[in-house]
Amino acid sequence: MPEIGNTSVFSQTDSANNTSTDPGWPEGMASSRVNDAARALQGAIARDWQWKGPTVTSAGTNTVTLTYSVAPAAYYAGMVFSFIAGGTNTGAVTLNVNSLGAKNVYLANAALTGGEILSGKVYQVAYDGTQFQMISPPGTGRGGLIGVQVFATPGTATYTPTAGTNSVVVEVQAGGGGSGGVASTSGSQSTAAGGGGGGGYARERITSSFSGVTVTVGDGGTAGSAGANNGSTGGSSSFGALVSATGGGGGGGGSATVPTAIPSDGGTGGVGSGGDINVNGHSGGSGITLNTGHSTNGGQGGSSVLGGGVRANQASAAGVAGVNYGGGASGAANLISQSTRAGAKGGQGVVIVWEYA
Repeated sequence: MPEIGNTSVFSQTDSANNTSTDPGWPEGMASSRVNDAARALQGAIARDWQWKGPTVTSAGTNTVTLTYSVAPAAYYAGMVFSFIAGGTNTGAVTLNVNSLGAKNVYLANAALTGGEILSGKVYQVAYDGTQFQMISPPGTGRGGLIGVQVFATPGTATYTPTAGTNSVVVEVQAGGGGSGGVASTSGSQSTAAGGGGGGGYARERITSSFSGVTVTVGDGGTAGSAGANNGSTGGSSSFGALVSATGGGGGGGGSATVPTAIPSDGGTGGVGSGGDINVNGHSGGSGITLNTGHSTNGGQGGSSVLGGGVRANQASAAGVAGVNYGGGASGAANLISQSTRAGAKGGQGVVIVWEYA
């Protein structure tokens, strides 16, 4: 059963395909040999198609095997195999086809390090006479994105990398600040509370010591209670001690006042640190009262990198909670003759881990 890679039987020169070994077609061959030669040629073509098409699933992760129903006679330089990966590699890889012998698998002439072969995806390798060279499909070779983990529940968790992860890009967004509440007003007073500040943000590429890191997701700052009470600062978010961001400050509570005044300040923006990119959150807006009848604005919530803060109130209303990651809440407001009102909670933080082979 000669293989197409056996150049002593298969030649690119038509006239040279005259060997007496099937499927050779020598001059003056006996008619009784014609069907044997044709069958041998069909078999060689079918086997070559089976090996080059992803018709089998490999076994193993780093010690990989392929088993075909008809085994190759030997490895030949230029021989190509395609397969569906049965596992994800975590380091250097060898490939053994039908027990012909384990050969190293290289990518760009270098040993694999982990994550170049992903379970369930299709790969193709070519034998160069010494080892297999990996022909990497688009988007899954060395350095490709292999997973994204989003930590969106306030509190702490432990980061466990997806198999094959060699580096990560971490985005850390802290919680937004809560907004302030407002006091009750008389027939000649109005008031408006400050909006919460946007949470800080940081982004960092990390190439080592990231497995098992504690992830902290900061919650949004709590609302200022009904009355001239300040909102609280949003919670800090972090990826271990490697990258972190502080929460946006709470908006100030609004005391009753005559119009044309700024009764409260917005919360300051949080601060990112430790990243390749560090961005401060936007400060929350101040509460403003211009007249008692129809113009009083609770402070707008401060924006974060991942979303805007909540729009300011323009009439008597409680604060509005932050809706985006790290966005500040808007402050409460009161026109004339109103009861106390509460502020609102800031938007929670989030930690996003982008995983690369």
